[in-house]
Amino acid sequence: MVLHIDRVSGVRALIPIDFIFTLSIKPPQYNILTAMTIQYVQGVRLYAHIGSTYLFTLLLMFLVYFHWRAVYRLRNEWFHSPEYRHLFYARTLSITNIPPRLQSDAGLYKIFNALQLPYQVTSVHIGRRVGALPDLIAEHDSAVIGLEQVLAEYSEGDQLASERPIIVLGGLWGMGGRSVDAIEYYTARIKHAEAAVQQYYAQLNLQRAENYGFATMASIPAAHAAARELRGDHPKGITVELAPNPKDIIWGNLSLSRVERRFRRLIGFSLLILFCILSLIPQIPVASLANLDAIAASGYIPFLQPWYNASPITYTIVSAVVPPAFAALFSYFLPRLMCWLSKYMGAVTYSSLERVVVARYFAFLVISQLIIFTILGVLFNSVLAIIQAIQSQGASLKVVFDNLSKLPARITQTYVTQSSFWLKWFPLQGFLLLLDLSQLFNLLWFSLRTRLYGRSPRDIREYSKPPAFDYALEYSNLLFMATIGLVFAPLAPLVSLAAAATFWLCSGVYKYQLVFVYVTRVETGGRTWNVVVNRMIFAAMFMQAILILTIALQVPFKSLQFIASVPPLLFLLGFKYYIKKRFSNDFQYYIPSFEELSRSIVHFEDPDTEGTKLRDRYGHPALRVDLMSPMVHSRTLRMLRRIYGGGTRNRTRGIGENKIREKSLDQIDVFEGVKFIPGQLEYDPEVYQRDREEVDHDFDSVNVDDHTLETPVPSPLEHPRFDPTLNRGAGHETNDSPKLAKCDIAPTRALGRPPAYHRHGQGSSLAFAVPFYDVQASGHEADASTENGAEYLGHDQSGAPQSNQRGQQSLAHAHRRSNSQAAQLSTGRNHDQGAGGRRITRTGPARIQK
Repeated sequence: MVLHIDRVSGVRALIPIDFIFTLSIKPPQYNILTAMTIQYVQGVRLYAHIGSTYLFTLLLMFLVYFHWRAVYRLRNEWFHSPEYRHLFYARTLSITNIPPRLQSDAGLYKIFNALQLPYQVTSVHIGRRVGALPDLIAEHDSAVIGLEQVLAEYSEGDQLASERPIIVLGGLWGMGGRSVDAIEYYTARIKHAEAAVQQYYAQLNLQRAENYGFATMASIPAAHAAARELRGDHPKGITVELAPNPKDIIWGNLSLSRVERRFRRLIGFSLLILFCILSLIPQIPVASLANLDAIAASGYIPFLQPWYNASPITYTIVSAVVPPAFAALFSYFLPRLMCWLSKYMGAVTYSSLERVVVARYFAFLVISQLIIFTILGVLFNSVLAIIQAIQSQGASLKVVFDNLSKLPARITQTYVTQSSFWLKWFPLQGFLLLLDLSQLFNLLWFSLRTRLYGRSPRDIREYSKPPAFDYALEYSNLLFMATIGLVFAPLAPLVSLAAAATFWLCSGVYKYQLVFVYVTRVETGGRTWNVVVNRMIFAAMFMQAILILTIALQVPFKSLQFIASVPPLLFLLGFKYYIKKRFSNDFQYYIPSFEELSRSIVHFEDPDTEGTKLRDRYGHPALRVDLMSPMVHSRTLRMLRRIYGGGTRNRTRGIGENKIREKSLDQIDVFEGVKFIPGQLEYDPEVYQRDREEVDHDFDSVNVDDHTLETPVPSPLEHPRFDPTLNRGAGHETNDSPKLAKCDIAPTRALGRPPAYHRHGQGSSLAFAVPFYDVQASGHEADASTENGAEYLGHDQSGAPQSNQRGQQSLAHAHRRSNSQAAQLSTGRNHDQGAGGRRITRTGPARIQK
């Protein structure tokens, strides 16, 4: 929208003013493009450009505030959604940098006891040290994928290739080494890696704890309140934050200590600075090609002008297409390097990694491709001007210093004339968008790879899955395009027109792709919005700074034009401070009202699935990994005996017979100790749904076993800041609060569950918590307890109790729903064999005993 208004105001107002004034003075060496810029504008006509910045700034402030409020409201709606209210990780806290003496379950309770938080902790889990197990599993899976690829390459259709595939071990750059049979090599690697995994797993000591852990609170508001209260504080060196989605965690970085993280950040930033310096090397030829017209006009390189006269098409291709194409190629590899460096520097989650990459990659683009690119252009034009002056006037220091005095005007001339480069760059971005929309590159790559190397069933399954959308790369590119459009809006409005056209194209392309092509890795509730909008405000500030510099290079500092150009920058600074206070500080946390607290779900301490829920969700994935089995085509499965040179015969003794029967060859799927499974070309929708959905719906509660504590946790009722609504829901009565419910709960049962929720389905693997409000009517208390503790009392809007029959029907419906969900989760967990995996599971100790 901002670029659209920039386009309208620039094309209809600024371009006519600049063009008419330039034609009236007819400066030397001007053309149509430079005539429509601020390059030759002087005097009172500068107020038109200054006034346009006021318009752009006010419009940007209005739109940012409007959309900030909409996103803030949308995030609150997400907090209130049934999906979020039943997410287990929504009421879980992550604790990192735990001291060694407190690295246990009991130590986590000691930490919360020392913090004196008025919120009830219902369960804790300390991370377990897995050592090299993830690396061994990755080695096994890599060998499986390698075997699948060589088998797909060896079996062409229903026939085997004439020669067995080979692999070269050792050597350097294809020279030297020894050749071995690839099938035998990968088969041996699989057997060795699987044996190593099993042996390491058997010797793994799960009593060894890591320096991180997790804790669940009684309710989601309590978890957010605790995280908000401890934000920025590091008691005893620990860091307490809201726990991320378990699928979003980078487990290798979670256990890094502060020293290791600081060392990695030092190395990472050093490599990043080194790479920024090295990126200047390709920027020099790009800047030269972008200023090829100036070089040709100078006559310093004699063959350029004859080349332009002889073949203007090739000259235009080199000067107009090669620099933007090189910049696009450079931007393809750079984000991946940024992602690798940020991951090495200790990013804990993939979503935080995306936000960090957005910030760093955007900063790199602005510095390298906008600021340094302009500085190189200024230096390049200054050197050319000095060379021309020396050729015409002779070599002397006076000639050099006279040319350096023209440097301010040359700066303005450079970044204005470089607008032609961005006019060529934006159409290339639009072409790349259309190419991405057509998926032509992926189609060609997959076809070429299939013809050269074949496709295994796993490749087909992986290619058929919708890929995750690369928000870091796309947001960075969009922010950079918006920055260019805003910076050149008051200087060269045609660039804003090109940027607006590209953004219109982006809106259609990304809308289609996000609906039909890509998926989001993990839902974060709009956490990236804060990073994006801050960069947009920075882009507007950068626009103001460039305009102030342009005005300062043409008029004195005490002039009215210069003074009038400063206030928009001050407006943006004040607006940024207001936005931070109004939205940013509390954007991450859920801050409910009292009415919302009364409807919040409160969980209990009663055992839920034998107290392993938190451990199952936040245990290291390597402890319950699915070892991959080689997946081959069904036709290849029938040819495995020929491939393995006779294979191995499985003999089984017949039941009730004295002779030994031999299995048919079609039933044999184990060769050389490796089990093969037939390929399922289509990705199982149930498995995909299990992988994509939030399967940790929190319909039951977690437990606190008081026998595991070395020091008992004091009752929250004794804490001066105890908030009963956060801990016990609306059932708690205070003198200054309305009577929403009446709960029969003794003070000594403060850590117990409120009777407003009952645990049902004791025989099932899931329990469903059913809320109700026991409103006191006619001065008597409704007894919500029965012999089983599972009676539901319903009430109408007037507060009169309804029949128990209706409550029992609701209870039966909830119980059936609980059993159905438990069956669905059980089905999803037991579907691993159909996906081609063998699960190895070791539960380990449930908790560290005293």
